[in-house]
Amino acid sequence: MQNLPMEALQNKVLKIDFSQVEFLDSSGLGALVGLQKQLVENQIVMQIIGADAHARRLLKTANLHQMFFIN
Repeated sequence: MQNLPMEALQNKVLKIDFSQVEFLDSSGLGALVGLQKQLVENQIVMQIIGADAHARRLLKTANLHQMFFIN
């Protein structure tokens, strides 16, 4: 995964819009975990917004709801 320019996140929150997500598998979950590790190192919070019931259930089943905020 390519490093993100963390200095560009002035408010220390990265919002990821899931409203257009139709499919989420273990690769996608792994990418979210990898991104979360980068963010924690830079004291940045990740929020997932617009997730449908299926995506929310999958994130909760994988215990990822404990790693970042899901709105």
